[in-house]
Amino acid sequence: MKIGILGNMNNMYFSMARYLADEGYDCELLVFDNEPLHFHPDADTFEGHRHLVVKQVNWGDPAHFLKKRTKAAADLTAYDFLIGNGAAPAFVHAAGRVLDLFVPYGEDLYRYPFGHVVHPVRQFSYWTMAWHQLRGIRQSPHVLFDKTNPEFDKVFQRLKYKGNRIANPPPLFYSKEYDECLFQQEQNNPHFIELQELRNQNELLVLQHIRQIWKNRRDPWNMKGNDRLIKGYAQFLSNNSLRKTKLLLFEYGDDVESTKKLIAELKLQEHVRWFPKSFRKDLMLFIKASDVVVGELYHAWNTYCVALETLAMAKPFIHNRNDAYLADAYPELYPMFQASSPQGIATALQCVLQNKEAAAEMGRKGRAWFEKYCVQEPLRQIRQLIEAKQKALHGQKSF
Repeated sequence: MKIGILGNMNNMYFSMARYLADEGYDCELLVFDNEPLHFHPDADTFEGHRHLVVKQVNWGDPAHFLKKRTKAAADLTAYDFLIGNGAAPAFVHAAGRVLDLFVPYGEDLYRYPFGHVVHPVRQFSYWTMAWHQLRGIRQSPHVLFDKTNPEFDKVFQRLKYKGNRIANPPPLFYSKEYDECLFQQEQNNPHFIELQELRNQNELLVLQHIRQIWKNRRDPWNMKGNDRLIKGYAQFLSNNSLRKTKLLLFEYGDDVESTKKLIAELKLQEHVRWFPKSFRKDLMLFIKASDVVVGELYHAWNTYCVALETLAMAKPFIHNRNDAYLADAYPELYPMFQASSPQGIATALQCVLQNKEAAAEMGRKGRAWFEKYCVQEPLRQIRQLIEAKQKALHGQKSF
């Protein structure tokens, strides 16, 4: 039985495909034509695709849904089991197929199914895609989508989905390769020397590698609260003016210039270092070199790319999470520093600075949680679905 994984936003699905290929499944990844270069599989590996077939297809963009759905339907005939994200539910539904497992990343769940307004030239294509997207999601028997927060789960409820929601994160980070290869590849990193110098010259390195989106509210679900980090970092520095510390940021997102302006207003320039938008395989060394990583501070989330990358690297993590809402989601949650305000950031940074060993232990426990709930458990669930489909098709297990 051949498995097709449709789309690779955030490189989440390349990771999933690699795990499945490692277990012997006949698996291919189809990269959509609207996915940015830094989410191409080559941005997330030092060793190539190995046992996995990766295909670049010329469809997947909602803007060209009307023109490309026939080509997509032809490509899908090669696969018996379909896993998808992005506009995959729409393309699969238009082909008269059922998406066996929908693994959303965000806007494919809250924007694509609801016919939002775009440029008039593309509007009819988007409306048609939305009609198929909503029906494709509803027909999918399984959705792999972790519990989030009360506000975003109301968005999920708008779908009126009646199937099986598996409340787990997808296996969105292939930690095997970074465990084995990151040290060997360090000196090939374009920022290796600068990171080495920063590490040697500072007591505390703070990293935030999410997009800079805190002022532009075109898509409220993309808001990251980066300004709260900058203001909290300023408070922390006011109490630790003689300590050597740096905040590492990336020129990525709509509000980079606004963040730079805020940093200048608070006179923090000498304590902040900017880097260009980077591939994940280069970003991982930043996480390794840092003492603590800061995630999203605006909305409360549990599992997302930055969170899982940090947990996988066994680093302490500061972000916004609604523990009360997640109380029944897992037997236990990973340890982290809760923060959604400048004061919360300042307090968390002070804790890390004063007790690095306790922070490091937090990171080690986070890694164990990652292995259990972000790799082993979702893969177990996906295997069950694949093998059930295999039985339905052939009356026997293949693996």
